[in-house]
Amino acid sequence: MHLGASEAEVTRLLGNPSWTEPCGKSFGTPKLHCTEYIYRNSFAPLIPEYHAVRIDSGGHVLDTYVYESP
Repeated sequence: MHLGASEAEVTRLLGNPSWTEPCGKSFGTPKLHCTEYIYRNSFAPLIPEYHAVRIDSGGHVLDTYVYESP
């Protein structure tokens, strides 16, 4: 997923997220005016891996992250 992609492009390419929440609520650093789309590994929580796409208030990708637990 590339920076600046639209929210529609995110869901078209990755599908609906496992859940959405304010940026930083579950993982990472909180950020205002931002929604985080979180996609869980299909084997989570056995394989604790989550991919997150941060969407700004204008509906574009700000950042992406992968959260893994050892």
